[in-house]
Amino acid sequence: MPDPRELLEAVYRAERERLVHTLAKLFPSLGIDQCEDLVQYAFAQELSRIQQATGASPKNLLAWLRTVAINDARDFLKRREQMSLDALAGPPAAGGDSDQPGWQPSDRALTPSAVLQQGERAERRRVLVSDILKAYVQHVERYGMHVQREIFERSLRGQPPGDVANEMGLSAQRVYEHRSKAFAWIQSEVRRRDERGSILATVFGDRPASAETARIHPRRLHDLIFQAVDQQGALCPSDQRLQEYRSASPSGSPTDTARFQAAGLADVDYHITRSQWYLDDRQQTPGCRLCQDRLENPSPELTAQP
Repeated sequence: MPDPRELLEAVYRAERERLVHTLAKLFPSLGIDQCEDLVQYAFAQELSRIQQATGASPKNLLAWLRTVAINDARDFLKRREQMSLDALAGPPAAGGDSDQPGWQPSDRALTPSAVLQQGERAERRRVLVSDILKAYVQHVERYGMHVQREIFERSLRGQPPGDVANEMGLSAQRVYEHRSKAFAWIQSEVRRRDERGSILATVFGDRPASAETARIHPRRLHDLIFQAVDQQGALCPSDQRLQEYRSASPSGSPTDTARFQAAGLADVDYHITRSQWYLDDRQQTPGCRLCQDRLENPSPELTAQP
């Protein structure tokens, strides 16, 4: 039987570069050096587990390390989001320069692994955009509110209500009703989670900003929403719904919209294959690349499901 440490080192030498480029493709805001650090951190975690003999060895080591590296990248982006909210809550820069990036870490000398290690010891200080959006997805999935979920995603991405109604075959009134209920739930959830008031309570809530609250430039908030959705997967469906979507498309080429509508999966189909940022003039590839990757490369956890 091969030595686990030797096997890990062999996989690292053979697959390190491919894993680095996988992270760079899935998370474009990360630099190559950050992707390399995250891959090294994933291997270091597995090496530590081997040395401490904790838990059984994964059947597919490469798939396991890939999943660990992707999860570490998401955790790193979440810590970056928290730093961004801290920065937005602080005093505005001199001159109110809106072009300064609101999502960069305050200390660029810190590596992703250092940020993650700090995060394991840190106490969460404020409600995050990604937390609220993920909670909304869990809420609508729990109650089967799939039409509202699709309307909300289209609206958050900037699609005009009239276009939403036309593409979904709904009345404008129904679109407005679902939009109103979705954003009302978001506001209520922010208030429930953060009674003392945070940057999100000001933005998504219905109470006016206090005199002490720093001015927030919409472009910066949009950047945080974009990062949460595009790279942190805040609007991605659960593993269960993704598995249902996979089962409804056995050919692996989802093209039958009517089939997904009949199965109650039209919102997932939109998210995976056609979603876009409607106010962004730059060239885009439609669909969620994170979910497309989940379909092409199921994680060990998803594969283990019946």
